[in-house]
Amino acid sequence: LPKVTSAAMLRQSVEFYRLNACRRIIGLIEDAAGLQALPDILDQKVLQAVGLGLEDFLSDSIFDAEQLAELVDHIRTKIALAAMASGITAIDTISMDLTGGEQLKRDISNARSAGFNGKFSIHPSQIIAINEGFSPSEEVLKKASTIFGTLNSTHLESGYLRIAGEIISPPKLKKLQTIKQFSDHHELTSE
Repeated sequence: LPKVTSAAMLRQSVEFYRLNACRRIIGLIEDAAGLQALPDILDQKVLQAVGLGLEDFLSDSIFDAEQLAELVDHIRTKIALAAMASGITAIDTISMDLTGGEQLKRDISNARSAGFNGKFSIHPSQIIAINEGFSPSEEVLKKASTIFGTLNSTHLESGYLRIAGEIISPPKLKKLQTIKQFSDHHELTSE
């Protein structure tokens, strides 16, 4: 759904298009009004993901994204944290690197480090790099599988574990569970 600016607008769109919970709705935040209303928008519990439409967001400014770097960081942080707090996916704005080259890799790295779970694609040449950039590495998948294999053979209720010389804390275990769920959902393997 483009240009989601308020909770009322989101409700109207959902009703008008007869969208229901089985539809995968991504709400695009493309202006300051949408960013300000983001907590109320997410409280509607109809979005599976929230995305940033940065080109539209900055279209009223005479400056480009590089000149507005601090503002862009603020916008991205608010969207990523709000999505995280709501338990939904955050999708970063498009990259203008249509070749899937170095600029796209930097854009993916920046989005990932800002807390986004994915990135919009505007050209098929970007898809592989985006998928790889937002997937756990083979090393991380293997580590998660190894630790879960060990946990399945260990009776653990809570606390810290030492597996292969590494301390596994409850938060680290939760992170590994998240990685395992992601890989299971996307059918990734560590082989």
